[in-house]
Amino acid sequence: LFPATPRAAHCALTCQLLNLSYFFCMTRPLSNSLEAALSAAALALWPLPAPAAPSTRLQRLASFFLAALSFATRPTAALLFVPLAIIQMDRGTASLGSHIRFLLVRFTEAALGLGAGGAVMACVDRVGYGRWTLPPLNFLEFNVLTHGASLYGEQPWYWYLSQGGFILLATSIPLVGNGIKKCHPALRAPAFAAAAYVAVHSALGHKEFRFLLPLVPIAMAYAGSALSAANSAKQFWGWTIILAVTNVVPAVYISTVHQRGAVDVMHHISATAASRELLLAATLAPGEAVAPGGGMSVLFLTPCHSTPYYSSLHRNISLRFLDCSPPSFRLLAPLDAKCIDEKNATRGPDEADRFYKNPEKFLRCAFGTKSEGADDDTWLGWGAAYLGVEEYVGEYLGTGAAPPAGGANSLPTHVVLYSGLLEQVEGLLGELGFTRDVSLFHTHALVESRISKTIEVWERKKKAPSSLA
Repeated sequence: LFPATPRAAHCALTCQLLNLSYFFCMTRPLSNSLEAALSAAALALWPLPAPAAPSTRLQRLASFFLAALSFATRPTAALLFVPLAIIQMDRGTASLGSHIRFLLVRFTEAALGLGAGGAVMACVDRVGYGRWTLPPLNFLEFNVLTHGASLYGEQPWYWYLSQGGFILLATSIPLVGNGIKKCHPALRAPAFAAAAYVAVHSALGHKEFRFLLPLVPIAMAYAGSALSAANSAKQFWGWTIILAVTNVVPAVYISTVHQRGAVDVMHHISATAASRELLLAATLAPGEAVAPGGGMSVLFLTPCHSTPYYSSLHRNISLRFLDCSPPSFRLLAPLDAKCIDEKNATRGPDEADRFYKNPEKFLRCAFGTKSEGADDDTWLGWGAAYLGVEEYVGEYLGTGAAPPAGGANSLPTHVVLYSGLLEQVEGLLGELGFTRDVSLFHTHALVESRISKTIEVWERKKKAPSSLA
């Protein structure tokens, strides 16, 4: 991008290595990270106009090939490369014939490169899915046509401008702005393409910082150009120290302290499973097999995907968390199946939303059954109250019909939840035979209403009463 100033590349790498969001995000959402890496590689070979470095035909073919792989990874990559290609179709004062020849060459190269990349990914998908398919079409349908991503939250249109950019670029924003301002006008095409990328994403309801990861390398290229043009060594090192302090210190904190409870709780569960296996093995005859985790099972009453799963546990024990899948992919047998019909379970609020609306009633629906000798409306009342149809219970029971049949779910041996829920479910957990096993620090700063500063593990120590077991 800046061949006249080779030092700009080293400075851009410095800015990128000191970027907090890149450090924090690139190791987590793998598809976004791969999209960002492939997009950066494609842009490095992209045929930008002078004064950018000239590109060879092989480089251009490789660039289009990598762009196709990036698109296949996440179709949002098209929002970056299509505007960039359109911007570069303008040949200024070139003659009509020269312009047509230029477009024919570029379209031919693009067709070859994109076609090769698309063919590779089509074969990869064929192997992975076992049939020919086009995942980008499913991506478009779910995220744009049916707004499926909105199930995971929506933000206002200006969210990327008011928060996203500041979080991703942080203290490098002045350098990015200065780099764009002072570079040659022809070299601003990637910046305009990035702006179009943000504009389209802003029109979608569901927004996340990770969606803008492919723009970070572009921004760091401009930041590196500005840093390399520092007027003095004092100014250069001053900016470098500012970037280091304002990014490295927060990086250490968020990697070792912030929201660590979600990981620590998995380590605790793994250690507990190992301990239970050892205790059980001591009671068995030689040669008898020990049940994984000593028959341990864990229910996570936390927001969806709050903790790592088997990737951190490394134990073959039963795990279950609240389902927040899109309607078409929900479990056929939710925990509270006794208190909700199939249509509401598959098309209404997801399992996690139903739980957080009224945690105690949800758990009574999940684990409560009618005890011997109890009135017919013992558990039916719980379900009626949960569904808001209490006025029909008396009429229903007046017919003399028996309550609907259905057994309770098996109680887990352990429950994981944030401490903020205890006010609503602590009494019920006690009824079910659970006692607190451990309370672990999670975070100093609460970033959403459903989490707390501590996360707890409760263990079932005794058999629950027959009315609840």
